[in-house]
Amino acid sequence: MTTPEHTFDQGSREQRAHWSVEELTSGGRTLQRTTRLRIAWLASAAAALFAGSTAAQLPAKPLGKLKIAPADSFTVTAKAGEGGKIVPSGTLNVRAGATQQFAITPNSGWKVLSITGCGGKDDVVHIPGGQPTYTTGRVVGPCNVLASFVRLAPRPTSFKINNGAAQTLTRSVTVSYTVATEPTHPAPTSYMLSMRADFLGAEWKPITGTSAGIGYELQPGPGTKTLYFRLRSGPWMSEVLSDSIDLAQRQTYTVTGREFYDAAQQAGFGTRWTYQAQGVDCLLIPGPADGVEADVVVARASAPTGGDGTLKCRFDFFAGAVLRNDFLFSDIRESTGTAECFTFRKGGPTPGGASVNYKVELNRHVGAECQYRLVAVILEGPANRNWREAFGPQTKP
Repeated sequence: MTTPEHTFDQGSREQRAHWSVEELTSGGRTLQRTTRLRIAWLASAAAALFAGSTAAQLPAKPLGKLKIAPADSFTVTAKAGEGGKIVPSGTLNVRAGATQQFAITPNSGWKVLSITGCGGKDDVVHIPGGQPTYTTGRVVGPCNVLASFVRLAPRPTSFKINNGAAQTLTRSVTVSYTVATEPTHPAPTSYMLSMRADFLGAEWKPITGTSAGIGYELQPGPGTKTLYFRLRSGPWMSEVLSDSIDLAQRQTYTVTGREFYDAAQQAGFGTRWTYQAQGVDCLLIPGPADGVEADVVVARASAPTGGDGTLKCRFDFFAGAVLRNDFLFSDIRESTGTAECFTFRKGGPTPGGASVNYKVELNRHVGAECQYRLVAVILEGPANRNWREAFGPQTKP
């Protein structure tokens, strides 16, 4: 019988083995017994595994009887408000009982207002010549750190000419503004106005009173006028705001005192006016009928009844009257005819105003006669109109 031959390698040496058929048959029975043993072992292991899985589904011990280990770290969330940043930022883990330091950096034009949270100090710690920092207290639980900043310059939020009007009939206008409030923005201490965007020649003026009544005189000539405005707090200046308004075309009318007084008198405004003070009779003499030159209006004070010193007479010209048809006062020219009338004071109308009220006080020595001469009135009104319409019915060109 032919014996089968099998060859196999082991290490680097080749070996040959000769197996007979009987030997192969005997080996096969041995292999069968080994396989049956392995199957039995695997079945036993599977049963044990199933039993363990079933036991895992049984009720566990109450949690209350379990011991929970303390946390070894807590979350700290750091945020920065408008105007700066905090580093590190966001959520980070800090070891329980430890502290955490943050670097604070304001943006240009801002400064640190406050930093709060996680039991740190209220004040920012400034390293001389270095980075402002903030250090928390010992972290014992989750907490938040917030850095807030404030502008160094004030922030105007609106600026208007004549409350936002589109047109003005006079160069005299009133500007108003609003600002962002503290604590995020400092209060302004001064302002600057100019009709030039570069503010050439303009000066800083202190802020007094409210922000709704700042007067300004526009440059002459009709057309669109733009005003530029900025605020300041200490050395820090705000951004620039502007507003525009159309200055309607106007014409200047120069009227003699006599003409103006007569026109007002014919319209029912202003007649001879007397005023008495400190025993002195004061008389406004309106014209030639009283011996006065035709082109002036004279105010005289009578001799006092007694005493010595400086006395005053006051006259109200055309009290209560208002110029009409878009006419406005531009100026009033006057003079005193007697040297002893060394001072006088007018109380209106202001240039560009609409009221015709005009007051003057004459200071005089005892025994002297004072004269006040209304030389001319300068009116401003619509172009190509008769100035007498300033006293006429309210009509439009």
